[in-house]
Amino acid sequence: MARRPTRIQGFTYRGCHRYFVTTYTLCVMPDHVHILPEGMSDDADFRNAVRVWKLRTGYAWRMKHQTALWQIGYWERVLREKDDARAVIRYMLENPARRTGGAVR
Repeated sequence: MARRPTRIQGFTYRGCHRYFVTTYTLCVMPDHVHILPEGMSDDADFRNAVRVWKLRTGYAWRMKHQTALWQIGYWERVLREKDDARAVIRYMLENPARRTGGAVR
C-alpha cells in the first residue's frame, strides 16, 4: 500500500477552490476514482467534504460487501485560475479507455 499523501504546507483547503482528486479503492476493478469537487463559498471545507464522502460511500460498500473500499488518504491537485477544468474533465472521461486500451467516443 502506498504511503499516505501529504497536504500542501500552509494551504487551508477552505474556500472557493477546485481540486482534482484521485483516491484508490481496495477492490479489483475499478481501482480508483477521479472527482472534481469545487468549493462554492469561503467556508467550504474540502478536507471534510472528502472525509465525509469516503466515510459514507465506504460504509455503504462495507455493509454490502463486508470489505473495505478505500485506501487511507488521497491525492489532490489544487487547480489554479489558469488551469483548464475542461482538460481535467477530459482526462477523467478518457482515463477508463486509456486503462483498458479502448477508445472514448
